[in-house]
Amino acid sequence: MPLKAFVENDADMLAEREAEYDQLKRALHLAQTDRQHYVAEMQSAMIKLKKSIELLETERDELQSQIMVIDSKANQTKDEKIKDDLANMIENKEWLQQKIVMEKSKHEELNDKIRVLQKNLSALIRTTGSSREAQSALNSLLKKQAYLENQVILVNKTYNEFLGKNLELRNDIDTLRMERDQFDSMYQKIVDALTKMKSEINKLTDLTTQAYCIREDSIQKIQALIERGDKEEKQHNTDMKELIRVIDHDRKLTEFIRIKVKERDEDPQLPAWRAKKAAEAEGRQKLTEETLKNYDKAFDQMLKLTQAPGSDKLVERYIHNEDRNFSLFNYVGEVYEEIEKLQTRIDEIRKQINENKTLVDKEIENQNKELDVLKAFSENIDENKVYIQEELDKTKQFLQDTAVMVGDVSERLHCDTSSIQQKLAATKEVTLETLLEYMALVEEKVNNLLLIRQRIAKANADTPEAVKTVLMGGNLKPKIMAQAIIVPPKIPEGFDRSK
Repeated sequence: MPLKAFVENDADMLAEREAEYDQLKRALHLAQTDRQHYVAEMQSAMIKLKKSIELLETERDELQSQIMVIDSKANQTKDEKIKDDLANMIENKEWLQQKIVMEKSKHEELNDKIRVLQKNLSALIRTTGSSREAQSALNSLLKKQAYLENQVILVNKTYNEFLGKNLELRNDIDTLRMERDQFDSMYQKIVDALTKMKSEINKLTDLTTQAYCIREDSIQKIQALIERGDKEEKQHNTDMKELIRVIDHDRKLTEFIRIKVKERDEDPQLPAWRAKKAAEAEGRQKLTEETLKNYDKAFDQMLKLTQAPGSDKLVERYIHNEDRNFSLFNYVGEVYEEIEKLQTRIDEIRKQINENKTLVDKEIENQNKELDVLKAFSENIDENKVYIQEELDKTKQFLQDTAVMVGDVSERLHCDTSSIQQKLAATKEVTLETLLEYMALVEEKVNNLLLIRQRIAKANADTPEAVKTVLMGGNLKPKIMAQAIIVPPKIPEGFDRSK
């Protein structure tokens, strides 16, 4: 039983491991697919970023070209012209509002008079029948109606002109808003460039300070090496002079002894001289032995001082010191050359720093001037924006008043507004969007009335010539006309009304 349980446990563990292996394999496959998908997404994102960067660069070039166009003299003259037009529109607006109020009052008065006259005329027609005076009264009323219709045409014409000017002003306001956005973006870019230049200047100053500190340290080290080399050179020169002096002295002494020995061999009085010189030679020999002993003592002292085991080691050490001094001398020369190179490099860096400082100062000054100009331009834009906004509000109010007036005119002329109301979901009020449609209806109604009036005028030979000439598109100036006087006929005495 235990063996069977152990085998079952192994089988379970193997199954769990296989399942875990399969799970890990699936996770690895998913991770690889996610990685491939992520790489593809990153590549597509990089392509999109490159495209967006290219688009932004093209937009930047376009904006710069647009800014150059905006700053041109033609646009400045156009702005001045727009300002003059706005001033003229303000003056014309007030005049037109006064004119409209006056025409409204006149229209109401004429409507009241027409109603009274129509009542009187109907009563006269019922009593006396059609007469020439009634016909003249009717003609005068029709003349008044034609005059008022012509006035409506004139008002519509001026209204259409103001609508066109308002559209142009809206376009100008949109362009000014775009220019303001472009100015803000340019101002932000200039500020970013200025901050970058300041950071670069700070980096250059840090580098110059570091280079100056390194130069000072190298100069101190080189000065210490120069002093040390000078001391060692002086010591070496004194040692060499002493050795050369000893060697020259020994050489002269041997040469002198050789010459004297040769002279003694040739002289006949050589024995006496030899005897004489023998004592001198012994004395000199003693002196030389003493000097040799002194040399030996000095050499021993040198060995003790240098702690060299022998003369060979001392000579080797001397040669090694000479080589070392020569290498130090070469090193000092190289260090001097390196110092000169560093000095020239530092001078060049200082020169570049000064040039960069002057360039940066000039650039900052130019940018400050440009910023001042742009700020002044922005302030002018803000002022013009406020002024244009006020004028736009006034124009909107004027349009709303005109819409109300057009609605009143369409109601009084009994225009068919059912089609417009169906489009606008049964709204009866005249809005700015439907103003043109209502005006088209009014214009159509007025044209029909004018045609009817023209036909009546042509048909009636007694109609004055002034009425016949006032047609649509003709002379629209108001004509001075006398008030129509209607004289009712006299009823004779004893007239029976019942008959």
